[in-house]
Amino acid sequence: MLPIVISQLGYFAIWSIVFAGGMIFLRRGQTTGAMPVLFGAGILVLMEVLYILVMILTWAGVMDAVAGSRMYQVMWVPQLAGGFLFALGFLQLARATRREV
Repeated sequence: MLPIVISQLGYFAIWSIVFAGGMIFLRRGQTTGAMPVLFGAGILVLMEVLYILVMILTWAGVMDAVAGSRMYQVMWVPQLAGGFLFALGFLQLARATRREV
């Protein structure tokens, strides 16, 4: 379980850095591309926290394994939505950056 927790913490760190990058773009005035990036990265950060929390609660015996697996079955929907929002915002930021050059 420890390697899985470490990899999930890595994903959490990556999406947190992406969220911080979206904040930088928002402060620079790139609101059309930064907002989807922020929403997408925010959703993915929350999903990683939930994933780690469910994993730890299941490992500690506080949560039943069946309940944890049912939560994992549903968690792909917000992760997919967050990924699409991030990709949409990233493409808008790339297009805006190309225009500035």
